[in-house]
Amino acid sequence: MSWETASDRLAILTACGGVTATIGSASVVGVLERDYAEVQGIESENPIFTCRTADVSSVAHGQAITISGTAYTVRSRQDDGTGITALVLSES
Repeated sequence: MSWETASDRLAILTACGGVTATIGSASVVGVLERDYAEVQGIESENPIFTCRTADVSSVAHGQAITISGTAYTVRSRQDDGTGITALVLSES
């Protein structure tokens, strides 16, 4: 259960370095991070865009998203059950 409102979540995301993503015709505020991974000596970065679940309720795997002029594709969505969703991306 979450005690924050949608406005609270937006303020938190903005305060944490929020950027605006374009998904279809919508503008969505969230935080873009680059998760580092290494498996058997192979290194990679996984961009993750964390935002409000309500703003991305219709986003599906394979959908295009643009952040700061860089085109990405949604590989996975991870809803945390408290109103926040992490979109795992790959650069297009």
